Amino acid sequence: IIKIIKFIKIIKNYKKLLIATKKVICDPVCREVSRRDNFYIISPVGTLLSNRPKLAWTTVTGATSYIVRLQGSGRTLWELEVNNTEISYPENQPALEPGLAYDLIVKAMGEEEKVTQTRFIILTTQQAQKLKSEIDNIRNQNLTPQETAFKIAELYEDNNLIAEAENNYQQALKLAKNQNDIDGQAWIQVKLARINLTLDNPDQAIILLKAAYANYSTSKNLQFSSQVAQFLGEVYSSLEQKAEAIRWYQQAKTEYQAIKDQKRLQWVEKELSELNQ
Repeated sequence: IIKIIKFIKIIKNYKKLLIATKKVICDPVCREVSRRDNFYIISPVGTLLSNRPKLAWTTVTGATSYIVRLQGSGRTLWELEVNNTEISYPENQPALEPGLAYDLIVKAMGEEEKVTQTRFIILTTQQAQKLKSEIDNIRNQNLTPQETAFKIAELYEDNNLIAEAENNYQQALKLAKNQNDIDGQAWIQVKLARINLTLDNPDQAIILLKAAYANYSTSKNLQFSSQVAQFLGEVYSSLEQKAEAIRWYQQAKTEYQAIKDQKRLQWVEKELSELNQ
């Protein structure tokens, strides 16, 4: 419960909550072009374990090819032109070096040229060894498979290993569904929403938060359904979707009144007052 309360501390700008507190290596996010533009790099993201990562990006309608360029230490390391949107790391290129930051730039060629990029870093050998030791420690604890997957996901997230964190949260979510653990599903969905907001993918975050809200409502857990409703209000407010922000703030207000959470109630009322001006 303490974990959930700590996480669902809502502030006005969700990116400050979900990105600035993370160990990112570029500011404010690791993409020059937002996911809201529909052209973005899927992989790699954040911090990596592999020194030969898979490279993937979204499709641009009408693109005839993509120019992929990797930069490090201010210079181009290699460049190639491909027709698909996912490639293995080139075998004829040197492996990436631990502890260094790299920029991956993808340019869509066609009638309309578009460019997107991301910055990522490879864990140092010492960091990778420490992480492995911590994962082994989790696996050696007397935990359920769901708890194990969840704790490993949190560890990956704490180390900005976004892809690994997302994969393990998904595994934990699947196990929670198999166990019909409603509150467990909701909490994992909130964590996955946080991952998607970190990746500047609020649409998927909203889907996950609505699923979490539905699960907390099913279990009649007003303490946390109210906070998820407030979280949704914050996300919609950040997206300047005023009507939806008001709707979810109003829902949070109703539930805060029911559980007599005066502190959060006052905060939500203040936000509603500003939105209704």
